[in-house]
Amino acid sequence: LVELGGNINTVTEGLRRLFAIDPSAPGISLIHCATGLAALQRLCGYMALSRIDKDLLVHCRFADTRVLPNLLGALSEAQLARLSVDIARWCWIDYRGEVKCWQHHLSSSGNKQIDLAPHLELDTQQFSAMLDASEPDNVFSLLLDNTPGLVPHDALGDFRTRLSQILTT
Repeated sequence: LVELGGNINTVTEGLRRLFAIDPSAPGISLIHCATGLAALQRLCGYMALSRIDKDLLVHCRFADTRVLPNLLGALSEAQLARLSVDIARWCWIDYRGEVKCWQHHLSSSGNKQIDLAPHLELDTQQFSAMLDASEPDNVFSLLLDNTPGLVPHDALGDFRTRLSQILTT
C-alpha cells in the first residue's frame, strides 16, 4: 500500500511514477479510502487470508489486478458491504488498458448486514467462480511459457478476450 497525498498535483505525479515502472503491464489498483490507512490495512488483512468452504486457509491475491475484478464479482452482499465501509471506490486498469472502477452501494432491499468474520470466507460456489474466471489467465501463461509464438506482441487485451470466449464456448 502506498498512500498518495491529497494534493492533485502530488497524486498525478505519484501515479505517473508508478505507471512508469512498467507501462506495458500496469498491475496497480487505486483505492479511494473512506476511512484511515490503518482501517484499510485491517481490511487488506481480512481479504488476504481467506478460508474456502470453512476448511482450507489460502492466501487470496486480491491485490492482483487479474484477480480483483473476479473476486469482487464473486463476493456476497455482506462481504461487499464490509469492503464498502473502508473503500469508497476501487479502480484498476484492465487487460485492454481501460480504467475500471468498483463502487458498492448497499442493497436497496434494506439488507445492511456486514460480514464480521475475521477473514474472508468463500464458499465452494464463490471459489469455483473465481477459478473459472482465472482460466483465461492460466491458458495465457501456458501459451506464453510453452508456445510464445502463438501469443501476439500487441493487443494482448484482445487476445485475452478471445481466449476467454473460446474457453466459454
